[in-house]
Amino acid sequence: MSRPDFVNDYIYAPFLKEMVLDPGTMRREILTGMYARVLSEMCMNRYHWTGLPEEIDPRFLEMSLFSQGLSVFFWDNEFNRYFALRGAGMGTPNMYNNPTEFIVYGNTMVNKTMKGDDCVPIWNNYLRTGDTDIVGVYARRLAEIDTTTEIDLIHMRMPVLLTADTNERKSVMDAYKQLAEGKPMIAEVSSATGLGTLQDKISSISTGIDKDYLPHVMEAKVKTWNEALTLLGIMNVNSSKKERMVVEEASGSSGQVLAMRAVNLQARKYACEWINAKYGLNVDVTWNLDDSAGTTDMQMLNPMTEMNPLANQESANSTDLGGPNE
Repeated sequence: MSRPDFVNDYIYAPFLKEMVLDPGTMRREILTGMYARVLSEMCMNRYHWTGLPEEIDPRFLEMSLFSQGLSVFFWDNEFNRYFALRGAGMGTPNMYNNPTEFIVYGNTMVNKTMKGDDCVPIWNNYLRTGDTDIVGVYARRLAEIDTTTEIDLIHMRMPVLLTADTNERKSVMDAYKQLAEGKPMIAEVSSATGLGTLQDKISSISTGIDKDYLPHVMEAKVKTWNEALTLLGIMNVNSSKKERMVVEEASGSSGQVLAMRAVNLQARKYACEWINAKYGLNVDVTWNLDDSAGTTDMQMLNPMTEMNPLANQESANSTDLGGPNE
């Protein structure tokens, strides 16, 4: 039996299982996997654990919470050590719908069922779910935006759809391929055909691509990225306005981030109190990222904001937290 591979099973596999050989689909799935990896890394780096027994791997602990929403903490007399492993609730739930038993497993080394009183479940949140759904939805959405951007950039090189005679199709396809690859577009014309004859066989239809459309696509990417960070409790400037945010808007955005952060942090804090009371330890968990930077500084440090031409267009004409200069 092969050992489970977290990165493959929980990050790439959901997006690659339906991959076909079509280059466009493959490119989109690769982008989805890339954003899933980046968001997953950020997600699993949000919390800092202290006071854990040295045999507990905090990386694996957060990985289990992210992917499955649960890690089971317990002392094992057989191995004479603490464990924090993946698990699942079992048995008849009690009056508060809490599991009365847990099955815990650590690859092929540990696989056992234990009573609820003999361990402490660490839940990812009060709904006891992982965060893979957030990562999956926004990774795919960001990949779709990137795909749109790439298509628009190619179409901007040649904002028309070519129609050609069957005999000239290969020449037109070769020329369009050169254009897509960033090469000068050159169509071969035989002396027998002549340029005039070729012009009669090829016509064009405008694709309607607006040169001012791309900044709005980039604005959508910034907004989508910030929405993902907000749901993960990571501070950002969740605004697509061209001017800087006013104080009330910045506070409102921060409030949403802090509320989402508390969803996961409080569940971990509760588990820490339970662990300390049961085993006499001093385990604690805190937020791992530095929020000391102000909202305006966060905007400047956000790479997605730098990519948004609409966000930067009026920044030079605005004051610190107010509107445009009078």
